[in-house]
Amino acid sequence: MYTGPRSNKPGRPKTLDGKINYKKLDLTRMAKMHIEGLEGTAYTLIAYSKTLKQKVRLVIWVMPNSKHKLFFSTKTSMSGEEVLRTYRSRFQIEFCFRDAKQYTGLAHCQARNKNQLDFSYNASFASQYVAKVMMKENGLPYSIASFKELMASTYIAKLIFDRCRSIPNRKFISHTIKELFGWHRKAA
Repeated sequence: MYTGPRSNKPGRPKTLDGKINYKKLDLTRMAKMHIEGLEGTAYTLIAYSKTLKQKVRLVIWVMPNSKHKLFFSTKTSMSGEEVLRTYRSRFQIEFCFRDAKQYTGLAHCQARNKNQLDFSYNASFASQYVAKVMMKENGLPYSIASFKELMASTYIAKLIFDRCRSIPNRKFISHTIKELFGWHRKAA
């Protein structure tokens, strides 16, 4: 953005002041940010986005391997630290929604009533939270897929032992497993 003095020439005043060269940053136009735990350096400035056709708060993160990442917000009153914090929390929220859709049935509800929809969404996120707590308590790495597989295997093993009662019968267990997994042949 051009913030210099206006020329007294006729016509529209100058608003843009060139493109940002990420290989040679003009540090006089941006502020350096000091954030703990951030490898590399980060700079912030207010720039104009051609695509959005408005001013944005831009954060340029130059990593130690000289690559860069851009983060922006259309709310120019935000600080650069707030923009980075918002992006970090946004991705955590997206991962929660992704896991809820894939593993806990977030998108499977067919209700139309607001209360029923609320219950379905709350049940989905609550089951995801319970799974996270159980994995943390048992020292398991966080993976909803592996946890779901573990719970299904535990349920099947419990079902087999419940059917066998106290005396394990190898022939009966083999038949039960085939029955549970659909491996037995059906008569033609």
